[in-house]
Amino acid sequence: MELTATIKKVSRETYGDNKTKYTIVLDTTEKQEYPKILAITFAGKSAEKVVEHSLISGTKVKIAYDVESREYNGKYYTEARGYKIESLNASQPTNAAPKQRLDANADLPF
Repeated sequence: MELTATIKKVSRETYGDNKTKYTIVLDTTEKQEYPKILAITFAGKSAEKVVEHSLISGTKVKIAYDVESREYNGKYYTEARGYKIESLNASQPTNAAPKQRLDANADLPF
């Protein structure tokens, strides 16, 4: 399944042998009276995708995820696990001056 939403919160958790998982809390509604909140977990190789996008609160994202359920002592537990994420916000232009190239023919003082 795919979903487009706005990030409310990103939390990081370490477990096992220094493995990291990220839980991204999303606001899936736009201009509705009652917001719908969804938490999606990224673990393993998919957790690296969260790091590479440097996601923060307020970022609009498109996420591909699967929903999984498991049974324990007669109760069922459901989790949404993400496997692909992409930021939809346009990158902000920087105000830094462009680097100047040195010509091979430029006169250098040394």
